Order: sequence, then C-alpha cells, then structure tokens
Amino acid sequence: MERNKLGQGGPRYQWSRKVAGKTVTVALSKEQFEWLKAAIANQREVTKALEEMHQLALQHMWKHLPSAPRRKALSASVMGIN
Repeated sequence: MERNKLGQGGPRYQWSRKVAGKTVTVALSKEQFEWLKAAIANQREVTKALEEMHQLALQHMWKHLPSAPRRKALSASVMGIN
C-alpha cells in the first residue's frame, strides 16, 4: 500500500499480511515497495497460469481416460472444469 496524501509528511510504504492468524505490517523503502509490487504481480500471473493448466489437465482427464460407471452424468462443477 502506498500512502501519499498531502499533509502526511511525505510518501510512506507498508506491507501487511497474515502470519499465524495475526496481521503483521512492515514499513518499506520505496525500492522495497517497487520490488514487492512487481513480485506480487508476477505471483498473480503464475497463479493464474497454474489454474489454467489445472483446468486443462482436468478436461483432458475426463475426456481421454476411462471412468467408473455412473447412473447420471457428472456436472461441470463436480468435475472441476467450470
């Protein structure tokens, strides 16, 4: 979070996260803030790509591998391919 409002004595940077169920807040330098901001953006991209890969793997599994006999068809949400 970047705090940069007038009358606050200049820009301040902080990072808050949960550790063992408690919120921990750390003051950061501008360089640390910029690096962490980029790292978080990269992590979000990787997480999105992994989720897409997971969906493709599930779709492939349900389409190409034999399954157990069922009385009724499974829904997409049950199969995990929303």
